[in-house]
Amino acid sequence: MSSLLAIYGQLPILVREKIDEQVDNVLVHTKATVRLLITDMNYTSDTYQGLDGDRDAQDEVETAVRFFPGILSKKCMIYNEYDDDVERIYPILKIAKPFSIDGCSRCNIKALPFLILLARLGTEIGHFKEEEIGGLVPTHYQGYNVMEHLAHGIHRTINDTTEHQQLVHNLFRVVLQQLKEIGLMEKDDILKYDLVRHACCYDDGSNYTESRLRFFIDWDPASLSRPIECEGVWSGTLPLHRVIIYNCNIQLFQSVFKAGIMHFPKKKGMCLLFTNKDIFDRTPFKAACEQFGRDKVMKVVENTIADCYSDNNNNNNIIPYNPVDAFLTAVLDKNIHLDCAYFFLRRHPDILKKLVPSSAENDEGITGTNDNINTGLLKNTTAIATVAVTVPVPIPATTNPKKRKRNEDEDEDDINDGYKNNKK
Repeated sequence: MSSLLAIYGQLPILVREKIDEQVDNVLVHTKATVRLLITDMNYTSDTYQGLDGDRDAQDEVETAVRFFPGILSKKCMIYNEYDDDVERIYPILKIAKPFSIDGCSRCNIKALPFLILLARLGTEIGHFKEEEIGGLVPTHYQGYNVMEHLAHGIHRTINDTTEHQQLVHNLFRVVLQQLKEIGLMEKDDILKYDLVRHACCYDDGSNYTESRLRFFIDWDPASLSRPIECEGVWSGTLPLHRVIIYNCNIQLFQSVFKAGIMHFPKKKGMCLLFTNKDIFDRTPFKAACEQFGRDKVMKVVENTIADCYSDNNNNNNIIPYNPVDAFLTAVLDKNIHLDCAYFFLRRHPDILKKLVPSSAENDEGITGTNDNINTGLLKNTTAIATVAVTVPVPIPATTNPKKRKRNEDEDEDDINDGYKNNKK
């Protein structure tokens, strides 16, 4: 062939035209082959012609795609089971989207290792709009994009095998980490596409769900206290709500609660148990008690707190919480149920006693300066209740509540950063 092309210019024009036709045919067939390579998802078929990590090298696939760059943005058809119709989506979304085989939820584990390559090429070649991020963002009929599918995992059915679950989970985690490392997925995307909620949606095995969920929470700890803004059963819920309501898994509940303490150890982490209510007027703690039983939940909560704040647990590298500060936060924050204040009182019966001397120092006319008088006041139940309510809060009356809240978060974020740096 090379020798024929070497004398191409010396051949008669009719011969050259025939060669040109054959070259055109070769290009057409080669392009079709490359397109099939990145769109065929039926990896269990004997006639499968799609990507295969055991057969195809990354650089080989990159060479083929760069020669025919348009195939990345040329949409392919999928079946829309909701409308009993077909829909066109980008090839990269087709790779990430699970599909059903014999009643089991499946992903193309042979093509998934190439998802990062296709995303990178999609942004470099420039055949997508900038906001489409190489095809990662556009959705299909179910309303999910690539990042949301990776957060979801795959739905576990009775016919599923642990082996496939493990393979898909490992691949999804690798892809998520690589998207983060090369900058195609940013921290803001966690909020923008509600990836923490998506990570709670499928129970594909507690270990798999937990790993993906912690990936997003550790990257964006603020998501732990950020309620979802939507209508329906998820309205106003936190991640703690969602692992109870959807996953019904106490191990996952414990993991998310522990993440809250690790990232916000001073007070906010423990208060998350009693923060916000779902549409059934339940805090995470109340929902957990209804789902798992109060005794079981209390055991998990106490064990988690003991483990996180243990003097022997040096790996945590966190500062012990201040019971008084946590109690005051529980009393003053309207989003925190008063059950939280009661929770701290039960754990630390001397909280009110610690508050009274503070009041004495700031208001000598009420409590006097004599320690004996203070001690006598503590023995009076009515006086205790009065002091607890009238304890002066060290915040000026003119302070902007939104600004104060932001400052508190920033203060806790400093501890959070220390925890994350220690993890690395």
